[in-house]
Amino acid sequence: AVRSFNVAIDHLDTLGELAVSLKNNDTRALNAIGNTVAKWSGSAAPTNFDAAKQAVASEVEKAIIGGQTAFGDRKEAMDKINGFSSPDQLVGYISTMKSLMAGQLKGLAHQYKTYTGRDDFERRLEPKALSVFNASNNKPAPTSTKGGWGKAVKVSP
Repeated sequence: AVRSFNVAIDHLDTLGELAVSLKNNDTRALNAIGNTVAKWSGSAAPTNFDAAKQAVASEVEKAIIGGQTAFGDRKEAMDKINGFSSPDQLVGYISTMKSLMAGQLKGLAHQYKTYTGRDDFERRLEPKALSVFNASNNKPAPTSTKGGWGKAVKVSP
C-alpha cells in the first residue's frame, strides 16, 4: 500500500509538470486546437501528457481504493482527468488527490504503530510522499458552518 502512495504522489507531480509544459489556457476548445497543432509540429508535450494521464489514473485509484482496480475504475479516473477545462482544474485535482492520499497514509501510519508498536512509519515514505504526509499533519482544524454560512466554527479533531 505504501508503495502505491509513493508512486501515485510522484506521478501526480509529474502530471502537473507535464500540464505546465502544455502552456494551455482556460478554454477547452483552444487547448484542443493548440495541443493538436503541437502534436502535428512534433512537440512531445501533448503526447507525454496523454501518456502520463493513464499511469496517474491507475496509480491514484490503486492508492486510494487499494489493491488492483477494475478497468471501469481506471476509465472513470481517466475521464475525470480528460474532463478538465483549465490548468487550475488539474492543479485542484492534484491537490485534492494528494490530500486524500495523505488521509489514507495517516490511517496506515496509525495502523502500523498500533500493530507493531513502532514509531518509524515515515521512513517507509519516499521524499515526495513524506512531504505530503507531513504537510497533512500540520493542517489547521477544519471549520464548520453549523452556525450559518457566515459563522465558521472550529471543529475539534
